[in-house]
Amino acid sequence: MLEEKEIWKSLPNTQYLVSNLGKVFSKKSNKELVSTESNKGYLCVCLYLDGDKSTRAVHRLVMNISIV
Repeated sequence: MLEEKEIWKSLPNTQYLVSNLGKVFSKKSNKELVSTESNKGYLCVCLYLDGDKSTRAVHRLVMNISIV
Protein backbone atom coordinates (compact mmCIF):
# COMPACT_ATOMS: atom_id res chain seq x y z
CA MET A 1 0.00 0.00 0.00
CA LEU A 2 1.29 3.45 -0.90
CA GLU A 3 1.51 5.96 1.90
CA GLU A 4 0.31 9.43 1.03
CA LYS A 5 2.37 12.41 2.18
CA GLU A 6 0.49 14.67 4.58
CA ILE A 7 0.16 18.26 3.36
CA TRP A 8 -1.15 21.01 5.64
CA LYS A 9 -2.86 24.16 4.36
CA SER A 10 -4.38 27.10 6.14
CA LEU A 11 -8.16 27.35 6.13
CA PRO A 12 -8.79 30.84 4.67
CA ASN A 13 -9.59 33.61 7.18
CA THR A 14 -9.30 31.30 10.20
CA GLN A 15 -6.78 30.13 12.80
CA TYR A 16 -6.98 26.53 11.60
CA LEU A 17 -4.82 24.25 9.45
CA VAL A 18 -6.31 21.30 7.56
CA SER A 19 -4.38 18.34 6.16
CA ASN A 20 -5.15 16.39 3.03
CA LEU A 21 -5.55 13.32 5.29
CA GLY A 22 -8.43 14.89 7.24
CA LYS A 23 -6.69 16.26 10.33
CA VAL A 24 -7.53 19.72 11.69
CA PHE A 25 -5.08 21.76 13.80
CA SER A 26 -5.69 24.93 15.79
CA LYS A 27 -2.87 27.48 15.58
CA LYS A 28 -4.31 29.28 18.62
CA SER A 29 -4.22 26.30 21.00
CA ASN A 30 -1.40 24.42 19.21
CA LYS A 31 -3.45 21.23 19.30
CA GLU A 32 -4.98 18.84 16.82
CA LEU A 33 -8.76 18.91 17.06
CA VAL A 34 -10.67 15.77 17.93
CA SER A 35 -13.21 14.78 15.31
CA THR A 36 -16.54 13.22 16.20
CA GLU A 37 -18.96 11.23 14.07
CA SER A 38 -22.21 12.93 13.09
CA ASN A 39 -25.53 11.10 13.14
CA LYS A 40 -25.11 10.64 9.37
CA GLY A 41 -21.68 9.02 9.79
CA TYR A 42 -19.46 11.95 8.74
CA LEU A 43 -16.47 13.09 10.78
CA CYS A 44 -16.99 16.61 12.16
CA VAL A 45 -15.03 19.16 14.18
CA CYS A 46 -16.13 22.19 16.19
CA LEU A 47 -14.55 25.44 15.01
CA TYR A 48 -14.83 28.94 16.39
CA LEU A 49 -15.52 31.24 13.45
CA ASP A 50 -15.99 34.96 14.19
CA GLY A 51 -16.50 34.13 17.87
CA ASP A 52 -19.30 31.62 17.23
CA LYS A 53 -19.02 27.87 17.67
CA SER A 54 -19.66 26.06 14.41
CA THR A 55 -19.60 22.35 13.54
CA ARG A 56 -18.07 21.52 10.16
CA ALA A 57 -17.68 18.25 8.28
CA VAL A 58 -14.00 17.33 7.89
CA HIS A 59 -14.40 16.16 4.29
CA ARG A 60 -15.76 19.58 3.33
CA LEU A 61 -12.81 21.34 4.97
CA VAL A 62 -10.40 19.10 3.03
CA MET A 63 -12.30 19.91 -0.16
CA ASN A 64 -12.04 23.66 0.58
CA ILE A 65 -8.25 23.55 0.92
CA SER A 66 -7.89 21.34 -2.15
CA ILE A 67 -9.70 23.82 -4.38
CA VAL A 68 -7.80 26.89 -3.10
